[in-house]
Amino acid sequence: MSSSPPIAVLAPEADGGGRVTTAGAAPTGSPVAPPAPEAGGRARAGLWALPLYLVLQLVLLAGLRAFVPRFFWVDDAQIQFTPMHWWLGQRLADGSVPLLDPDQGMAGNLTADMQNGVLDVIRWPFLLWAGGQQDLLLVATVHGWLSVLVLGSASVALLLNHGVRPALAVAGALGVSTSGFFLWWGSAWSPSMWSLAALVWLWAALSSPRWYGVVGVALASAAVVCAGNPYILPLVAVLLAGQVLERWQASGRGLFAERRTWATLLALLAGAALSVPTVVNALDVAQWMWRPEATETLASRGDATNVLDVVLGGTTLMYEFNVPLLSTLVIALPLLALVDWPRAVRRPGVVTALALCVASVLWTQLPFYFLSFRGPFRLLSGVQVGFGLLAVLAVTAAMRLSRRRLAVAAGLLVLQIVVASMRAPVLWRWHVLGLVLAVTAFVGAVVLVRSSAHRPPLSWRWVRPAAAATTILLCASPFVVQLAMQASVQERHEALDLGADEPGVPVYRPNTNGYSVGTTVDEFRENAYVTDTSLTAYAFGAFADPDDRGWQRGVLGGNLNLLAGLRPGYGSLAVWPAGAQQHLQADWQSSLVSDQSGLLVVPEGSDVPWVDLLSSDRVLLGVEGSVPQPIADHFAQGWTAVSSRDGWTEYVRPQPLPGRVSMVTGDDVTVEDAAANDGVATLGAPLERYTVSTGDDGGRLVFRTPYWNGFHATVDGRPVEVSAYGDALLQVQLPAGVSDGTLEVSFEPLGARLLPGCAGLGALLLAASVVPAVRSRRERDTTARH
Repeated sequence: MSSSPPIAVLAPEADGGGRVTTAGAAPTGSPVAPPAPEAGGRARAGLWALPLYLVLQLVLLAGLRAFVPRFFWVDDAQIQFTPMHWWLGQRLADGSVPLLDPDQGMAGNLTADMQNGVLDVIRWPFLLWAGGQQDLLLVATVHGWLSVLVLGSASVALLLNHGVRPALAVAGALGVSTSGFFLWWGSAWSPSMWSLAALVWLWAALSSPRWYGVVGVALASAAVVCAGNPYILPLVAVLLAGQVLERWQASGRGLFAERRTWATLLALLAGAALSVPTVVNALDVAQWMWRPEATETLASRGDATNVLDVVLGGTTLMYEFNVPLLSTLVIALPLLALVDWPRAVRRPGVVTALALCVASVLWTQLPFYFLSFRGPFRLLSGVQVGFGLLAVLAVTAAMRLSRRRLAVAAGLLVLQIVVASMRAPVLWRWHVLGLVLAVTAFVGAVVLVRSSAHRPPLSWRWVRPAAAATTILLCASPFVVQLAMQASVQERHEALDLGADEPGVPVYRPNTNGYSVGTTVDEFRENAYVTDTSLTAYAFGAFADPDDRGWQRGVLGGNLNLLAGLRPGYGSLAVWPAGAQQHLQADWQSSLVSDQSGLLVVPEGSDVPWVDLLSSDRVLLGVEGSVPQPIADHFAQGWTAVSSRDGWTEYVRPQPLPGRVSMVTGDDVTVEDAAANDGVATLGAPLERYTVSTGDDGGRLVFRTPYWNGFHATVDGRPVEVSAYGDALLQVQLPAGVSDGTLEVSFEPLGARLLPGCAGLGALLLAASVVPAVRSRRERDTTARH
């Protein structure tokens, strides 16, 4: 007769403490202690756990690529980030760092928006690779895959560092790296994915006892700060505070005598040095920056921030946009019911994970407009990833089984399906399937942890591998379920709104599929209104259809025109120059509102309106039928129409001005091009060069370029005053008595000037941090051998 399995088989009786017991086994209400992790064991586990994770994750991603090819080529990733990555990579490949492109108008200060990554040396390799590609869908997909794989790999390393069984570590990593907001929203807002991946990478590096952990600390700390996601910066502070507390609990005052402590500190300083150019530059542009202002709503709008949904988010819980943004590791919630929290919080990793979860949840509850932040639900990814890691760490540290705890876990699972069914009752079949997956995965995880703490009899040795395989596969399966569920949502959408016979491929994101828009550079060049040129496009209603982006008219919203070499005087914006925005009133795609009376205002000291000051010598006005009549009349009367097609009317200035100059004032002032004056600002080289002459009173030049800190100019090598004309545009004062002088205009923002020194300092600090880390590791190995 075979022996009883060493897993929790509940008997009716309980011991005096209310703990359920099993025949021939220790009381199940007793703590299930994990085996103490050793460095060698962690290394051996990582030899198969990490490759297994990578294989399974790549299988999921390959399936996603086949099933939804454009999953990562959507919304912001399509119209803002991917084209800019490609364009910046092209410039970096020329051997220079692009700082400002005036022909991108309000979006021209490439260093002002942290999301671009211009001053982030960690992202330069990816940008260089992207600049050499011809398929932008591939670039977007690779960025998404890299973010997923970095997050998942860091999660595996983090969990193994804290003694989690390898199979459970793989399952947890698969669950959090395919969580709702991280993937379903981050695929559009790329900085969200990369910043969270870098945050967990930093956490894993801080927990690593090996010397290369300090290298990870330096690189990851720089990556998370420079990723362009300001919402995650508070979590960096929470993470570091949690790690300090955990190390203090472990070592007390002896913490300061450990070489590992000083190695970590040097690595953090190295990361800070690499981050300084980006951070300082962002602070330097703040006085010129404008962000969408708060509406009349004084409190939270409730967008995806209902606490019940945030905490109970399951596989099939749908957000108002019909997207499963709220899911996390499928076993996370019920596992929390099995944790002996007084013991768990004394174990490494748990306090940090708990602090990250609580901070993220609280952040999501802030008003929609808070300081300069907008949309607190952006940290749902922090909730979901932190929640999954917390559950795995805590249950490994201190699992306690009892009937009461199992009943609570079952109740939480039922509550998940109840909430999901109330939110989307028509999807009840998917909710039931999600519940079945969650229950089965939960049982597998409990058996896995339980069997790992007790050596099973020979006849039951199959229990652990079976539980491991079940847990891993079922923790990966919710994303597959979500994709299939979204296919049925799309079919219902088409049946209700588009007609049952409407052709098309399921897009899984209503109104943001982008299937009208090309994916390769050649397609954009063939489709563009014009290529390899600069002009000023004023778009009214051109980008009303988010699926088209203006594709049919040949001039697109945001940064997509860059793929054809067309620089239309605008781009996608995250940091808006306030002075120019008050006149243009552009949206995030640079489409203009119908009320454009501000463009026709004549500023003091000028004899032309703002629209002429902001325009190049060549203007596209569109779309026909949407242009406000006063604007149409202004160009029809004062400019020369040269063509009209695809809804655009092209005008040229009757009296062209040199370069980017849009106004010249002063008696006897003349200005001529002394260079092409259509390039991009780089460090150490002038942006524009003119030949100027002035009379006895001097004069000034106003450029259509929005003003930012960092501009300076010289005439024949002597500095001249630069300022903001009307708090909006670059203005250069010309001294009197100049005859055929050479005016050079340069743009060198503070961050760019700091970049070379900070990069060198960061490299030195990183090298210095490795020395004590290696010595500390050798001392531990020597102590262990003796």
